[in-house]
Amino acid sequence: MKVKECYEQAVSFLPEKPEENTEMQKFAVVWCNILLAETMRNENICRRAKGQAELERVPLVKNEEDEIPYDEEMVRAAFPYGMARFVLR
Repeated sequence: MKVKECYEQAVSFLPEKPEENTEMQKFAVVWCNILLAETMRNENICRRAKGQAELERVPLVKNEEDEIPYDEEMVRAAFPYGMARFVLR
């Protein structure tokens, strides 16, 4: 999932239209990087379960077109809710 897709899903939880939240979209990359830090422990649990090497440092995304570099299932299930939390603030 790309950062932009995550933001669009997050906004879909809100009682307004995405075009009414365009000003907030500029923060999507920052919010995604916070979520990456908050969920790194969970990512490493997923990696251990799959026999993959664990991450030692939190990865960063740089723009809205970047893929979120964590387990796809976790990202799709949790990141939009986490990002919606920031949008609602």
